[in-house]
Amino acid sequence: MLSRLEIDPRNGTNPALAARIRRWAAEALERGGKLPAPPRLCITTRKSSEELAAFYKQEKKELNVVTGEETDFLATHEAWRGFPRIHVCEEKVKTVVFTAKAQSTQRKASFPFR
Repeated sequence: MLSRLEIDPRNGTNPALAARIRRWAAEALERGGKLPAPPRLCITTRKSSEELAAFYKQEKKELNVVTGEETDFLATHEAWRGFPRIHVCEEKVKTVVFTAKAQSTQRKASFPFR
């Protein structure tokens, strides 16, 4: 069982988003799976893709890690510091939510009698 879930909103990330991420993570961990949850999981939110890219650049330099670009995703994960970390980009989450809402509204408008 997970003993510590850390949500780390950075640089003015929306507190409501951080709370929503905490709920999503807790729900996913409660469902469980074949493998036990790690003793510690850190989820960090970044306000923009640029901020996420700068973070990764600094981490890779500091830890001498070589990987591809991670900023094209809604969220990324790694364990470079010995425990699992998930990084969520608020800018990308908002884009996905906005797109989903727009598509849902468009669909409802095209089928008004359902």
